[in-house]
Amino acid sequence: MVRTITITGEAYDKIKAIKKESESFSEFFTRIAEEKKGNIRGFFGLLKLSESEIAKERVRWAETRKKLSKELELGINARS
Repeated sequence: MVRTITITGEAYDKIKAIKKESESFSEFFTRIAEEKKGNIRGFFGLLKLSESEIAKERVRWAETRKKLSKELELGINARS
């Protein structure tokens, strides 16, 4: 099964620079996931982000957490 993900051009360039030349992007992500399996901290620093990129990601993560919390709360209340 094939899935499509969207990444920025900058992310693409960074991933392309660190993956093995003979490796497809799917193979790269599979290898990295296996190497880091069970240890989310292993992903820290995988892609070097600028301070502004880090700030944008923190905002995005906060928005995602807020959305998921609201969806969870709505789901729990719907069952009551």
